Amino acid sequence: MLGYPASGFVDRNIDPAYRSHYYSLFFQDDFKVSRTFTLNLGLRWDYETPSKERFNRMIREFNREIASPIASKVTGLNLKGGVVYADGDGTSAMAFNPKRMNFQPRIGFAWTMAPKLVMRGGYGLSMLGAQAFGPSTGYSQSTSLVASQDGNLTPAASLSDPFPTSIYPNGLLQAVGNSLGQSTNLGQAVTAQYLDRPLPYSQQFSFGFQRELPAGMVADVSYVGNLTRRLPINMPLNFIPLAELEKLPVAQRSAYFNEKIANPMTGLLPNSGLNSATVVRQQLLYAYPQYTQVTLQQVPAGKQDYHGLQTRLTRRFSDGFMFQAAYTFGKTLEQMNVLNNQDINLGDMTTTKLEKRLWDYDMPHKFSIQGIYELPFGKGRRFASSSNAIANGFIGGWNLSGQWLVQSGFIMNFPHAGPLQSGSAKWSDAQREQVARNAGRDYWDVSYDKWFDTSLFPKQAQAAFTSKNFPTRFPDVRAQGANSVELSIYKQFMFKERVRWQIRADAYNAFNHPWFGQPQSVAVTNARFGYLNADMNNETRIISLVMKILF
Repeated sequence: MLGYPASGFVDRNIDPAYRSHYYSLFFQDDFKVSRTFTLNLGLRWDYETPSKERFNRMIREFNREIASPIASKVTGLNLKGGVVYADGDGTSAMAFNPKRMNFQPRIGFAWTMAPKLVMRGGYGLSMLGAQAFGPSTGYSQSTSLVASQDGNLTPAASLSDPFPTSIYPNGLLQAVGNSLGQSTNLGQAVTAQYLDRPLPYSQQFSFGFQRELPAGMVADVSYVGNLTRRLPINMPLNFIPLAELEKLPVAQRSAYFNEKIANPMTGLLPNSGLNSATVVRQQLLYAYPQYTQVTLQQVPAGKQDYHGLQTRLTRRFSDGFMFQAAYTFGKTLEQMNVLNNQDINLGDMTTTKLEKRLWDYDMPHKFSIQGIYELPFGKGRRFASSSNAIANGFIGGWNLSGQWLVQSGFIMNFPHAGPLQSGSAKWSDAQREQVARNAGRDYWDVSYDKWFDTSLFPKQAQAAFTSKNFPTRFPDVRAQGANSVELSIYKQFMFKERVRWQIRADAYNAFNHPWFGQPQSVAVTNARFGYLNADMNNETRIISLVMKILF
């Protein structure tokens, strides 16, 4: 009302200009070894240059061996490490070191074992994308509005002059760029790229049979695999070493590591929380205590494996009917995170022990069937084939289609505390129904009943400063699986050669099966621990009627 703002800010953000180049060569040919055997051979090479920023406005690396700019002023600590900005126009300007030997062989074969039986197989190595950018730390700056300088007694800014020269004599704050060099973000968190990064790659292979069956049907059965290696993950470097963590009883650790002690870096880390006279003890135990955290991005240590049996039965469209049924039995495991930061191997991060767990979208079972059926009524059809135009307009040209999908539920995250005893927390549908009946209800209800056995877990969260010895995802407890039916009926009227009138009715989730997702909380101290989120992952039943004229 008076024109005096209470808060505000203006950002001066970088407008980056990244660039990279991509080169590739490919050779492939089919060789007819015999009348029944064909061999396919191929070789691919490609090279995607690491990204550059036109004006080198990015951090290229965190040099872990150089002395910190404040090392000579600090006693009792051997401070190492500092950021290095991109420089020049060669390798030193790239987000990471280039890797050019990216040869990718492919081989496949098809063998007609019998007149109606074919065996197929293949293998291919593929390099995955290389795009990654170094952080642009220092090249953006925010200027905050100062509403008052005397405890809100008088305003210091107005809408017409929100950043007065009395407060900002040089105008809005300017980004410092790389002018601070290795002193950039001292006392704060810093992020950089892992430089020696070979590209991730995927090995895909398959082996299977295809058989022609009577009634125009074809059956396919195949084993399919995909092994992906060197996937990029992020790793924090500041953590309490395991030897320090475990030298005290658990009950004493919180007080010991959180105790404030004399700070040997006081006065050397301005504009940060580490500049005071005291600092918590754990900070001085970190590998790089002059930073709150150091994170290296794109460490090529991640893995993912998929193995699956894929089957399919297809009937080609004939006599007004076609369908396709498919079933997949598979498993996807990943290694993309550490269970504890102490598992990180600072000497060679690519050999760090990672947790092996199920991928969050792993589905061991998936079955689907879909089909189209032209009803056999009307002119030229099996029944009422001699009907006149009026009768044919009512009973002829109707089509039915449908799809049924059944699949396993997604895997659930493990609670934030280790179990009290060994055993599975998984409940069957019958066990859930029994638990509901024991509570006086006729059936399991998502709003009132738990999804898995929470009695295996403690009521308290894991103690601070202890190592996790339990997984981050269940091996067997899954969310509710999907069970969905889609139905459709439609008919088309021909008024003229180019004018058609189409009417149709569609039912989505025709039988209104709910699909509830993940639990509301995996925190053992939460009152809703073990209960599913009542929001459905799918839509409730929807029936739509559509009429349209096509011309």
